[in-house]
Amino acid sequence: MDKYSGVWGIGVATQKVNLNQVPLGRDSHSLVLRHDGSIYHNNEEKNRLPANSLPQEGDIVGVTYDHVELNLYLNGKNMHCPASGIRGTVFPIVY
Repeated sequence: MDKYSGVWGIGVATQKVNLNQVPLGRDSHSLVLRHDGSIYHNNEEKNRLPANSLPQEGDIVGVTYDHVELNLYLNGKNMHCPASGIRGTVFPIVY
């Protein structure tokens, strides 16, 4: 196992998210890209990064959210895997 591997996520969440329940995306309060390339919200896979596009050490992951749709970028390239479903005021989240 790679010493840099592990459970991580990046996305958006409301103030009601349970930060003790990793991986996030299990409830309606978070919309996150998980370490395995899946994008989860409300315990449902909403989308997935394209094959062979998992971020590696040194890569830059970008996130945009326009109050409807979350979009992901890898090293500046749009991954074309939008996800939606979260409602209300959200905040950036990284774990």
